[in-house]
Amino acid sequence: MVMTDLWNVLGLTGADVVACVGAGGKTSVLLTLAACAQRRSLPVVVTTTTKMYASQAVDFTPVFSESYEEGEEQVTAALAERGSCAWFRGVGRDKLIGVPPEWIDRFATPRKGATVLVEADGAGEKMLKTPAAHEPVVPISTTITAGVINLKVLGMPLTHQFVHRPEHTCAFLDKVAGTIIGLRDLALVASKRDGIFQYSRKKRVLILTGAEGKKSACGHEFVSYLKQYESLVTRCILTGGFGPMMEVLEVWDL
Repeated sequence: MVMTDLWNVLGLTGADVVACVGAGGKTSVLLTLAACAQRRSLPVVVTTTTKMYASQAVDFTPVFSESYEEGEEQVTAALAERGSCAWFRGVGRDKLIGVPPEWIDRFATPRKGATVLVEADGAGEKMLKTPAAHEPVVPISTTITAGVINLKVLGMPLTHQFVHRPEHTCAFLDKVAGTIIGLRDLALVASKRDGIFQYSRKKRVLILTGAEGKKSACGHEFVSYLKQYESLVTRCILTGGFGPMMEVLEVWDL
């Protein structure tokens, strides 16, 4: 298909709830989609159901609220004034505390007409993770679950340096600690029902980050594994770059 920005290849309408799960670029995905919305003059809310570093929300003048009603009023006012905002429940010791998923479900109604971008998973800034039984925290109102896997983890060992809770991922893949991570391993993380798309809702899209240079050659092989494993993923997107400037390199429909 013709290359375009991430907003278009995700098929966003301007009133979606996008829940971002996985590891190795979730915040970059949200920042890029927020930038896409702003270029289109569409209202957008950035939030999390877990926690987020304050630096990741610095461009969105955060709203903090202890109650839904207070938050809804502030967010609605912020959208009317400047078209975008971030929404959190409070400030923790080292991170901003996200809002309950029920708040997102109440807010995400057609009359609001805003896109809500939700970081629904935490990965401790690592490049790979598999979720525990309580993860991710995906709102019921989610219309697109965007799973993220970073191809830069290919060839790296299954250790704390690169993997969030590596002992869990070792058990998930039936491998020992220190084993080199291969493309088939990443495809399993994306395909198994208890992988990154655990508790996912509606349309499932996989975003492969870190595909600059030679990593882009992995895309076709990765997609063949997804088909082999009968993944829930309906579209696979190869991307490069980080922050609000992620670039779509290639797209496959499954």
